[in-house]
Amino acid sequence: MDKEGLKKALDLGDYGDRIDGYIGGDGYICDIFSEIADSATSIYYGDIIKYIAEHVDEVNDTINEFGWEGCGSDLYKAGQMAEYTSIERDLEDHIDDIIVYAALVDKFGDEDIPVEAFDAIYYNVSNVDWNKRIDTAIKEILSMLDDEEDNEEEENE
Repeated sequence: MDKEGLKKALDLGDYGDRIDGYIGGDGYICDIFSEIADSATSIYYGDIIKYIAEHVDEVNDTINEFGWEGCGSDLYKAGQMAEYTSIERDLEDHIDDIIVYAALVDKFGDEDIPVEAFDAIYYNVSNVDWNKRIDTAIKEILSMLDDEEDNEEEENE
């Protein structure tokens, strides 16, 4: 399976494919997700107004959660904060699949990804800690692949 096939096989949410620029780095996953959310949040008034109009409940929830002052005492800022929070939560909700994607892309790059490698990792990953560094999380996940290869070698002997 190629990289695009991998994206389709996983549930990366709406923004998970933006992890590509961070693969091979050593940033903390939570910081990376914050950067992705920040770069995806609307900055133009027209886009912010559109977001507010289409996501009234999310904006109200954000104002209730952070307070009017916490949202900058400004409807535009409250809309941006709601959008940012929504994007960050989307990333959080899909963290396992996003990090599996990052690990497989880190290991195989643009080469075809063996289905066996996908299976060995995907079905064994759960509850990735978003306070870890991405390189550490990727190494831990890829160690599952190494363990699977070791088990196959032992069975063949």
